[in-house]
Amino acid sequence: AIVDMALGLGFDVVAEGVEDEAQADFLRQLGCPYVQGFYFSRPVEADKIPAMMGKLFVGDETIVMASVGKSQRR
Repeated sequence: AIVDMALGLGFDVVAEGVEDEAQADFLRQLGCPYVQGFYFSRPVEADKIPAMMGKLFVGDETIVMASVGKSQRR
């Protein structure tokens, strides 16, 4: 209900604290477009983020973690 309400009001919705595939799947089914948590990555030092983000791009396509289809864990 909260996800639907926030999306209906035009807000970007980010679910935090996702720790396993079941939680990611549940949020995906609710239509939550963005999730973050230990399931995808432990905390990363700021200077390592550019290299980590660079791995998410393949040609012109972005691997979107947990928003559509199966999760891509790294």
